[in-house]
Amino acid sequence: MKWVVFLGILCFLCACQATESSVDLQVENQNSHLHVEFETMEAGEWDGQQGFFITIAATSTMEQYQTEQFSFALDSVLTDENGATYEALHSETLPPLESDEDQIRVRQFYTPELPNDLSHLNIIVFAKPLYYKRELVIPEMTDGTTNRFINDLVITKAETDGERLMIEISDIQPISGLSVTLIQDNEEIYPVFSTTHYLEDTNQLIANYDFATPLPDSFTLKLTRLHVQEQIWQLPLTIPVS
Repeated sequence: MKWVVFLGILCFLCACQATESSVDLQVENQNSHLHVEFETMEAGEWDGQQGFFITIAATSTMEQYQTEQFSFALDSVLTDENGATYEALHSETLPPLESDEDQIRVRQFYTPELPNDLSHLNIIVFAKPLYYKRELVIPEMTDGTTNRFINDLVITKAETDGERLMIEISDIQPISGLSVTLIQDNEEIYPVFSTTHYLEDTNQLIANYDFATPLPDSFTLKLTRLHVQEQIWQLPLTIPVS
């Protein structure tokens, strides 16, 4: 009986150890714009310091943007599962692999060396879009236009009724203060009256704009953002230590 109890306790302890030591790796991650993945970890040396290189690759997931329209960085300091830290001394951009010319590869060197008993590291890939503009010109708008996408701004719906433009817009940038005008014969035409409702929590605008003359069947809109804020996205990875 004692042996049965002992074996049961032993099995329980082994199961606990296995649960504690097992870690779900995440060697790739993505958002609506980008896909990033872990490539390699290599022991190495930089400027007389021993340590290791981590290489990640990033590609755009949207036809509207190329990967070179983003900048990328890795954590400046890593902390392992034991609380030890590793400092970045050098970062560089590598040429893309032949199989994917739109790929950007980033390699970063950390010091000191990794211990032999380490199983994984948590690291964050930081991505910053470089393409945001304050002024957006949108041609060929018509009554009933829906889901028109430009510069991470979406005209969800646009309808016209004589001199009135009714529009709904969502933006990744702060939507408050967005200016809407018409471009006709190279002139910018402002509305004579407007009613606007901003949903700050969701960056949405619902508005009516009245102009002095009826809107044509096809027209050009100019949208001017009041603010353009820097966006930095975080894509965390849990990578193996080999």
